[in-house]
Amino acid sequence: MRFLLFTYEFPPYSGGIGRYCHELARETSGFNHTVVVLTRRYSPGDTRRDTDESYKIIRIPAFKSRKLNLLIGSLYFLITLRRFRPDTTLVTHGIALQIASFWSMFLPKSCSITLHGTDILAACRSGIKKWFLRRLCLKSHKVFVTSQYVKSMLTDRIRISEKKILIVHNGIDRNFISMPADNSVVAALRDRYHLSDHIVILTLARLNYRKGHDAVIRALPEVLRIFPEVKYVIVGEGPEEERLKKLVHEYKLGDSVIFTGNVLYNKVINYYDMCDIFIMPSTYEPFGITYLEAGARGKPVIGPNIDGVPELIVNGETGLLIDPHNIREIAHAITKILADSHWAEEMAAKNRERVLNLFTSEVMTQKILEASQSRQKNSLSGSHN
Repeated sequence: MRFLLFTYEFPPYSGGIGRYCHELARETSGFNHTVVVLTRRYSPGDTRRDTDESYKIIRIPAFKSRKLNLLIGSLYFLITLRRFRPDTTLVTHGIALQIASFWSMFLPKSCSITLHGTDILAACRSGIKKWFLRRLCLKSHKVFVTSQYVKSMLTDRIRISEKKILIVHNGIDRNFISMPADNSVVAALRDRYHLSDHIVILTLARLNYRKGHDAVIRALPEVLRIFPEVKYVIVGEGPEEERLKKLVHEYKLGDSVIFTGNVLYNKVINYYDMCDIFIMPSTYEPFGITYLEAGARGKPVIGPNIDGVPELIVNGETGLLIDPHNIREIAHAITKILADSHWAEEMAAKNRERVLNLFTSEVMTQKILEASQSRQKNSLSGSHN
């Protein structure tokens, strides 16, 4: 089968959707299908790294002008469809979805899309964007969504039939789950950030207002009153960085909060291994791949009791669900886990087992390919009748 993946988020971009696309391309290629990824260029060195993959990557030049990006992206997409002639096309997120929405009347019947939640929110801010997204959904063979929450958004706000929608949770590479911790690298990281004798709380996410970094910072004084050896490590970069640093200064937490900046995806595993608790009290989270990544590395997690997160965290068994707006509740969740190491270890073990059983990239890819190949089988049977 020839499989085309069209996305504007892909490594070296290290966000959750970029990682989803990377895992999907890698697993699909591993099932002996011919894969082409059409994505944007981030830097001149991208193409050198791309040669290491088992599939072909076509990079679209990026420009400051959004209109120019849409125009050039459209040309690349239409030309790739014509030249590659894929049996299955999957489009996901951002500009890629917008381009597919505009050209939806010309897309092959094999085209499906994946929606992550933020794309639905963005479309609902504009009547014309909402109309285009609905038309694309109706034209698509399947609409894959990452959680029950996103499915509800799609049926309620875009009015798409449930028959069209298939829930496929994002998955984690089995190697990411099974790989032993590199203790020497973890020790070096702890030395770099002066964490040798400290408890580490980690948030790994883009620094935007939805991820809840500020809530953890506000909760830290209460945590430090009970566990003064705690350090809060923030991995990522984004528009909220300066505001968060000012908040740290305001709360006099300069010695307790560490900003690492961006970390390449192949290095993030070491940061998970370095931490004792993973926390991300997002105020909006349709899915949240980092909860699964932390679980895969055997860590207890703390997340918000909203949106798609309760599908990932079993409260009291694999982690704790909290009100992301309640600072006292966030502080209590952290101290509750730290106060009972045996319970924390039990939760961490159950979290890892649950990720291994339910949330692997292999399971994710099989579901997508089975749905795609069912269309091919139906088409073939129809042509013989």
